[in-house]
Amino acid sequence: MSELLAADAGPLIALARIEGLVWLPVLFERVLVADSVVAECLAEPEREEHGAIRQAFAEGWLQRVTHRPVLSFHEGLGAGESETLHCAIERGCRVLLDDRLARRVALQLGLPVVGTLGVLIAAKRRGIVHRVRPNLQRLRASGYFLSDVLLAEALRLAGETP
Repeated sequence: MSELLAADAGPLIALARIEGLVWLPVLFERVLVADSVVAECLAEPEREEHGAIRQAFAEGWLQRVTHRPVLSFHEGLGAGESETLHCAIERGCRVLLDDRLARRVALQLGLPVVGTLGVLIAAKRRGIVHRVRPNLQRLRASGYFLSDVLLAEALRLAGETP
């Protein structure tokens, strides 16, 4: 998948919780993170993922980009999602989004979309992780919402029995 990726906060936080930020530089050429997304990711220093996200910036796995959107794509989108979409449009790259509305808007804009589970499945296919299931269980245990249907589909796509 050697390409650019514009990332939103939700997936970065989720990946940090399962120690998956290290997969991003293997799967993507560069991961771009808009200012408002950086602020959202680092807003609560006491959260478990804060250190991992800070380290990812320090190590260059994540690259901060300053971007000011000129228009809102949908009133239901937050600043981070809007900036992530604008970044992807400007650079012609894929977006990392989990929010259902943001994904729908991205697809309407013709942007290729990947989510946290897509990154996890790609990591398994590239041999970076051996099994998806333990990571899905860790995500759920950390409070990340995964419906049973989505969980079963991710396991199926990963070649693991649901």
